[in-house]
Amino acid sequence: VNCPWPCRCTWVVDSLYADCSRRSLQTYPNFDGIPVEHLDLSGNKFLEFPTLYADIDSLIYLDLSSNYISSIGAKTLIGFTSLRTLLLANNSIDSWESLSPNEAFKYAPSLKRLGLDGNRLGSFGNGESFELLTSSSLTDLGLSSCGISSIGGDQMVNQLPNLERLNLANNQLAQIAALPSRTLRVLDLSNCSIKNLSGFFLDAMQNLEALNLSRNTELQFDSLSEDPILTYMLRKLDVSYCNLDSIELSGLPQLTEVRLQGNLLRVVDVNTFANNSMLEVVDLSQNVLRHIGQDAFAKLKRLKELNLAFNEIARLDRNFIRNNDVLVELNLSRNVLQKLTKIVSNSVRTINMSWCEITSIESTALSSLSVIQKLDLSNNLITDMPTFMRSETLQQLNLANCRLTTVRNNTFREFPELADLHLNGNRLTSPIPPNYFDGNKFLDQLWLGDNPWICDCHSPLFVDFYDYLTAKPAKIKDRNHLRCAAPAVFYGKLWEFACADVWILNVRTSSTGEK
Repeated sequence: VNCPWPCRCTWVVDSLYADCSRRSLQTYPNFDGIPVEHLDLSGNKFLEFPTLYADIDSLIYLDLSSNYISSIGAKTLIGFTSLRTLLLANNSIDSWESLSPNEAFKYAPSLKRLGLDGNRLGSFGNGESFELLTSSSLTDLGLSSCGISSIGGDQMVNQLPNLERLNLANNQLAQIAALPSRTLRVLDLSNCSIKNLSGFFLDAMQNLEALNLSRNTELQFDSLSEDPILTYMLRKLDVSYCNLDSIELSGLPQLTEVRLQGNLLRVVDVNTFANNSMLEVVDLSQNVLRHIGQDAFAKLKRLKELNLAFNEIARLDRNFIRNNDVLVELNLSRNVLQKLTKIVSNSVRTINMSWCEITSIESTALSSLSVIQKLDLSNNLITDMPTFMRSETLQQLNLANCRLTTVRNNTFREFPELADLHLNGNRLTSPIPPNYFDGNKFLDQLWLGDNPWICDCHSPLFVDFYDYLTAKPAKIKDRNHLRCAAPAVFYGKLWEFACADVWILNVRTSSTGEK
């Protein structure tokens, strides 16, 4: 393909992609006779829409964002019959009228996605007829950061009858009236200064499945609402960073995913999710939770992922996830647990307890986690691993950046499936006898850097340990961080550099002796 300068053209399978972005272009490159499908012209200095591309039948994707285009005429899009995606974000369009919205897009019958984000449009859905965007094909509309202060009206029924995704994020919405739609499935109203959202507003969107209300810092979403929310369609709700100190979800019985991070929730108990038995993902990170009720998640039989990171949880009831038979991932990092105690679960495979100020571990901590595969205990205050700790299933154990000083012959013996072990960033000084890992037949990844190793190059054990780590295929994964802390003459040097002279001499001596 004879790609016009200064663009870059690449074939992706059978599609031709042309990248002409950020080239300070003022005139459009000529693509005559070139079957371009994806054309990126963003970040240039264009002032007008490129009508010269109307005859390119192959063109399905056109990115004109971050230019200086101020208008689209009623007939500008004639000929763009194959175009599916048109991105006009961050241009100089300052009113709906400048887009000829009720005329122009009729000439792009294949258009599915339209991005107008970052243009100052003022309102959505409630203007004069000549100001209403009209397209029977459009399914995805981006209107974030458009200076929109009011929404409402029947536009999505009459003018946009197939719209499925609408992004209105980062608009200061002073007035919110109903936006009836039979087709809308995903709505983003994040950071819109919304204080309360009526049930009436949601009722009008009969098939809405995902609603993002995050970063509305004065939002009320509790049981005191005059017009409670009740919808049987909503599957995903994001109310993160809304300063919520209580939450009322009983009117959303079909929820499968709820994002509640960055709020002010103090307690989660049996009532919190009492009517949300379909939940699969619950994110409660970055709240001020101190207490998790024993039955807080008991009814969530479909729960797969639970995030409780960045809270103030000091202790856990051992049975708090016992009834969650399909829960596979539990994040408890950045709490104040201090002690790793027994947790009962027959489904959890991954647990993150990093940064939890843990100083001690119960020897039976893993005994009731029958399928645990990955455990992250990094960045804790652990000085010792208990004797007789065991797990038949654990494959990855992260003890990086703790305070371990020694590894005993039985420390990891009862972890037969262990394959990946992080011991970097601890206080280990002496080489570990390789036979301490005899019970770990699958161990093939070890991290041991950033420990204050004493490099006794003449010690047979030190040589054996080095050989164990580096024999191909090498088990050591952070070889460049294996450095000596002592003796002083070797401080900061890699093991192999510090001991090179001694080890090379030993190899020569032994080979001479063999002769």
